[in-house]
Amino acid sequence: MTKKYTPGPWVWELQDKSETILGKQSSVGVDLENIVLSCVRCEACQKQNNLDSFRCGMPEPADAKLIAAAPDLLAACEYVLEHGTTKPNDKASTMLREAVRRATEV
Repeated sequence: MTKKYTPGPWVWELQDKSETILGKQSSVGVDLENIVLSCVRCEACQKQNNLDSFRCGMPEPADAKLIAAAPDLLAACEYVLEHGTTKPNDKASTMLREAVRRATEV
């Protein structure tokens, strides 16, 4: 299977008071050559200058963690399917295959 997504691990980083980015983790934060998503605060939120109001286009914290974990979750699904730790036609295998298909389908 050809991987067409940005490889993980992914991490969220507050770039400045107006932008948060998600991308491949490097030794100093996000690798700016491998950005997955950039969220910019709207002008009204920027004027408030309150980081607690950083909701413009930014996912909830639990969603942000799930999004950042996507490459690791995909790798775990692929590993389980490849190494046969489930039965070929059980519900877990079916769910894993569907998740991998949705994640890798172009």
